[in-house]
Amino acid sequence: MKSIFILLVSILFVVFTANILIAENEYTATANEELFGIWINMDYQESTKTRSPQKYILKLGEGELYASVNDTEPLWTEEISISHKWTDAEGNIWYKYRWNAGLIGSNFVLSKISESGKTFEYTMSQWEYPKAIDHNHDTYRIYFRH
Repeated sequence: MKSIFILLVSILFVVFTANILIAENEYTATANEELFGIWINMDYQESTKTRSPQKYILKLGEGELYASVNDTEPLWTEEISISHKWTDAEGNIWYKYRWNAGLIGSNFVLSKISESGKTFEYTMSQWEYPKAIDHNHDTYRIYFRH
């Protein structure tokens, strides 16, 4: 009986400790995140609109992608869920977030906003968060604050 009690206490301790560690890594986004706003890249052409929209609007809980900066209807919308945020030694702000665009699918995104707040870069993957932003990867995108 004593060994069962010790086993139960040990299991509860492990579960409690794991929950604390998980909670410490969670991030709760607010409406005034540096990530949120209108991001533009005029070098992206409409001919590649499904791969590189010119305008990307991010706000709490969602993103909208527009083929052209003049479009009023997005190509698609996505649900955004931020899991991590940190600032590096150079003052760049990093985010890890997932986006889900329904039939288009979902991705894990690693993004960086420059120290000036004017440049937004990201790389994404379908399976896990990228380890780094890879400028040569086919999912690499760069936008500028509008």
